[in-house]
Amino acid sequence: MSNKFLYEVLTKCQQQGNLVAIYVAQDMNVFELGYIEAVTDYDVLFRSERADGYSEGLVVTPLALISQIEAENDYLRAVTLMQNDKGFQRKEAFLETVPKRKHSLMAIASNYLEQTKRVCFVEVLGGESVVMGVFQEELEEGICLRNVTEEGRYDGYTWLKKEDITALRWDGTRENEIEKKLK
Repeated sequence: MSNKFLYEVLTKCQQQGNLVAIYVAQDMNVFELGYIEAVTDYDVLFRSERADGYSEGLVVTPLALISQIEAENDYLRAVTLMQNDKGFQRKEAFLETVPKRKHSLMAIASNYLEQTKRVCFVEVLGGESVVMGVFQEELEEGICLRNVTEEGRYDGYTWLKKEDITALRWDGTRENEIEKKLK
């Protein structure tokens, strides 16, 4: 799918407040549920949701990696009804102002994560590598993360090329629990 087409579809889903399924892997059985928060010409920011209504945090991923989007099907309507029945409230929007189309949400998220030192997951090309850590430094062509363990302790550093990053995730249940352990 072209980025322009994806931009238009995701913008429409955002305006309608639709719960969407976003497929970012080659495996068409793997998708993420979420509500679109922002879309630019390059990437999308969405609040990932589990089917039971719990937030899995914010995710930024490049449009070029999205292979399929679904909205308003029976499964998504059922999930929305279940969330409404349980009284789940959507969190406030992450961004105070909507970025312009030419902005990079990945750059905005990276800057935020570096400034706030939030625990995040960085997914790397190939889908098999996920690094958990705290942004230490954003470099021109890469990032430096201070690795964090599930037990909430620091464990070395990882440097990643920006071009290999397929998603940034933060503010989910798991990340928040690890942040509490770090304090």
